[in-house]
Amino acid sequence: MARRARIVLGTLALLLVLLLGGAAGGAFWLARTDEGTLWLLSKVPGLQVDGPRGRLLGDFQATQVRVPLGGDDQLSVNGLAWRGVTLSRGGSSHAWLRLDIDTIAIARIDLVLAPPPEDAPAPKAPTTLRLPIEVDVHALHVGELYATSLGSEPLQDLSARVRLGAEGGSEHRIEQLALGWDRIRANG
Repeated sequence: MARRARIVLGTLALLLVLLLGGAAGGAFWLARTDEGTLWLLSKVPGLQVDGPRGRLLGDFQATQVRVPLGGDDQLSVNGLAWRGVTLSRGGSSHAWLRLDIDTIAIARIDLVLAPPPEDAPAPKAPTTLRLPIEVDVHALHVGELYATSLGSEPLQDLSARVRLGAEGGSEHRIEQLALGWDRIRANG
């Protein structure tokens, strides 16, 4: 009887591993095809993508992407395009995944955040910024960034190299930063 139970448990464990491997492989395949990308995007709750073309893992562009952030808060990204997205196993023990992106170009970002109620407690700061993934964006460019906190003048011509999860996940870097705001131009 014990032998039969081991065989049944072993068979169930093998089926579970095959099922999980198949699901992960299927998701990876979907993100590497145009049709799979359209299907995956349609399954994200609240996400609206107009004019999507390309693959999530590879080259992609969309006319507009809208993301509800809860309540009246919303993020709208116009003229989004990225090139050269690759996914690989993380390069350090903390990161199980590494996302490498050659370029991200965005024509305009609108970030609408409703002011918090006056009696609302201040949000608590996170205790750590360590991420389980590494993200490396070699070149980021945003034409205009409108945010309610900036008033009517947008940030303009924002460009940077962005590395999230460097140094074992404990360090995030923004390098080669350049931007303009009203009559101010800054580089760093």
